[in-house]
Amino acid sequence: MLLQLALSFDDGPHALATGYTAQVVKVLAANSVQPGIKAAFFVQTHAPARGGDPVGRQLITDASRAGHVVGIHTGSQTDHALHTVRVGAPAENVTGTADPDGENGLQSDMIRAKSRLAELTGSVPKYVRPTEGKHDRRVLATYGREGLKMVLWDVDGQDRADRTAEQVRSSLTAGVRAMFQGARASAVILLHDVQRATAAHLESYLQAMKAGASNPGDQVSFISSAADLERIFNARADG
Repeated sequence: MLLQLALSFDDGPHALATGYTAQVVKVLAANSVQPGIKAAFFVQTHAPARGGDPVGRQLITDASRAGHVVGIHTGSQTDHALHTVRVGAPAENVTGTADPDGENGLQSDMIRAKSRLAELTGSVPKYVRPTEGKHDRRVLATYGREGLKMVLWDVDGQDRADRTAEQVRSSLTAGVRAMFQGARASAVILLHDVQRATAAHLESYLQAMKAGASNPGDQVSFISSAADLERIFNARADG
């Protein structure tokens, strides 16, 4: 059985030219497991030290030019703003017109994020991932008004700052093994490019995911084109 893994990274970019996001992109391109992996980066377009920083904006452009998919994580100027909170906030003017552009704060964020990513990547983003995965009916309706598809994940690497690299590797191996047990053809993996350990240990995390193919005949393959990433995302959008 072949399981295709779609890697995704949240919360970035890490706005240093030699920082964690840059290292993640470098490892995806050249590693001993499968060179040329393409991933999705769900970015914070306006948060300080993320897309609100000139270096962060360049990193977004670089990831797109390297063939990765860039989606929206937040468009707020607050780091990691919850979409379920922003949808209840007042609309904000984001284009300089006389009236607010969105029906609520979240729609204003999405308008702002779409505009910035179109400028940085040359194309309007198609996908959004809510912070912490939290969403409700109003959040989904807001995405729909902006033509965005929500993409969640199947396997959480749990690469938090309070967990060791070995713990993350165990989570990834177990998560991939569970996908095989469920006879899944593809799975979306959640990691975070703003975590120091993720950048430092990403190659070993790739090896840990491959180790999830523990039964004879099982095989793991990482997605190697933006088109295949989008195919998987489109098939599972909004869930």
